[in-house]
Amino acid sequence: MLLRVVVSLCLLAVSLGACTPEGGSGDGGVDATEQQAPPDDAQPVVVVRTPAGEAGMRLRVEPERIEPDEDVSITLDNIGELDLLTGLDYVIERWDGTTWVQVFTPEVPAVGLGLGPGQSTPEGEVPAWPGQFRREITPEPGTYRVTKTASVEGDAVTTLSVDASFEVVAHG
Repeated sequence: MLLRVVVSLCLLAVSLGACTPEGGSGDGGVDATEQQAPPDDAQPVVVVRTPAGEAGMRLRVEPERIEPDEDVSITLDNIGELDLLTGLDYVIERWDGTTWVQVFTPEVPAVGLGLGPGQSTPEGEVPAWPGQFRREITPEPGTYRVTKTASVEGDAVTTLSVDASFEVVAHG
C-alpha cells in the first residue's frame, strides 16, 4: 500500500513538473516552460456557405522563408462566388514557444477593397511586411503568421478569417 502511494505521488509530481521520472528534483528533466513547435492549424483557405452562395478566400504569404532584412508579400484571393470586402490591414503574430503573440498591426488608411469572384488584391496593394514598417519593427528569427479578414459584400453577418505562416531565419 505504501509503495502504491509513493508511486502515485511521484507520478503526480512528474505531471506537475516537480521531479523527473527517475526521481530527481527536476534538474535535467523536462521544463514545463519548454518551447513547443507551433500548432499546424494555419487556415490559408476558408470556404463557407451562405444563403446567397459560397464565399471563399485564400491568403498567400510569399516567400515562406525570409531573412530579417527581407519582406513577405501578402495577397488575398477571392475563391468563392460572392463579392468580398477587405482592407489594407492585417495582424502579424509570432510563436513564442507556447502561444501566438501579436507583434504588429500596421497603421494603414481605412481603405475598402472590393474583390469579385476570382479577383485578388493587386500586387503591392496590401503593404509588405515589414517593408515600409521596418522603422517600427525588425523581425527576429522565428515562426510568424499573418491573419487577414474579409466580409461578404451585402452580408453584415458573415466574416471570413484566414491565416498563413512564414519563417524568419537568421542570416546565414
